[in-house]
Amino acid sequence: MDLSIIIVSWNVADLLVDCLRSILAHPPKSEYEILVVDNASQDNSTQILRKEFPQARLILNEQNVGFAAGNNQAIEVATGRYILLLNPDTVVYEGTLQNLVDFLDEHPQAGAAGSLYENPDGSLQPSAYPFPTVPREFWRLMHLDKLLTYGVYDQQRWRKDTPRQVEALQGASLLLRRAALKQTGLLDTSYFMYTEEIDLCYRLHLKGWTLYWVPQSRILH
Repeated sequence: MDLSIIIVSWNVADLLVDCLRSILAHPPKSEYEILVVDNASQDNSTQILRKEFPQARLILNEQNVGFAAGNNQAIEVATGRYILLLNPDTVVYEGTLQNLVDFLDEHPQAGAAGSLYENPDGSLQPSAYPFPTVPREFWRLMHLDKLLTYGVYDQQRWRKDTPRQVEALQGASLLLRRAALKQTGLLDTSYFMYTEEIDLCYRLHLKGWTLYWVPQSRILH
């Protein structure tokens, strides 16, 4: 198996349906599987999944265990050499998935690759970041980041046809190399939601892996 697509969902049936439909409409050429972890949703998510998407493997939790733990559950049973963490509030386009797979195939030193994120109005959404430092966190807490960007991380100025090596990637569409995960370990479950991907990216760096923002892979988020 080349690619395991993992989606952790909680009470977002409509968004999840759109996400899954987009995957089936624009599947990768590589062999893939879909795993959906439902964190005890109270809506009709599971009924819809069983009826409309029988090809997706469904993991049901009795309580909301969070983003990190939910993804780890699926990673442990996934069979792909690459693991894609994909949020349920995303839509993929033609080439989104295959371009990420191809990039990691062509760059064996890369431990992870992330997509270009678009807002519904077509504007660019930041999806790559420098690692947090005390000065950067002060900058953010004082809302100065709304006035100026972090220099080389001004994604509005990045070429949209050229992958770029970065420090950290957002986890809404994050492709991970299984071989790298075996070295770093899985997501840290002490983070219930948010920042767990930055922690993982940092551990990838410590193990000598590089990370890339790949604009040829676009998602709506």
